[in-house]
Amino acid sequence: LAEVGPDAACAEALAAMLAAPVGAYRAAVEALHTTFGSIAAEPQDMRPRVIRAANETFQNTLGRRPGVRLFLRGVGFESRARESLPDGLAASLGLSVGPPTERFYYLPEPSMMEAYDEWTLWLQRIQRIAEFLRGMERLTFQRTAHLGQHGLDLP
Repeated sequence: LAEVGPDAACAEALAAMLAAPVGAYRAAVEALHTTFGSIAAEPQDMRPRVIRAANETFQNTLGRRPGVRLFLRGVGFESRARESLPDGLAASLGLSVGPPTERFYYLPEPSMMEAYDEWTLWLQRIQRIAEFLRGMERLTFQRTAHLGQHGLDLP
């Protein structure tokens, strides 16, 4: 990620996702759009910005898909151990107790009060990503709808 930068990492990740079967690719794009749409709509809600890496739902929809982890890192999610999450965050989200080394994907947010301009740029970027993913989701649907069950039943 440091070598190519976040935008190139996202482009590389999307290209890697294309290697997945049509149904899996479409499901990944839909799940990413849902996640970023939620963050863009309510940036103060921490729930979509903290993802337990071992969570079975995350693993089934995104975690096992090629390119997804690189995409998440490219847009700013950080892989962190439970012990390195902000104090009290896991408890406030109702995440059950786990080992201090349990892994999470966490999207940090600049302080709106202390760095408003930086926070505004962060939110605008998240909104652009959500809009891009919405467009990808629509395009994927248009290109795969004729494939039966909207392409989701294909390997």
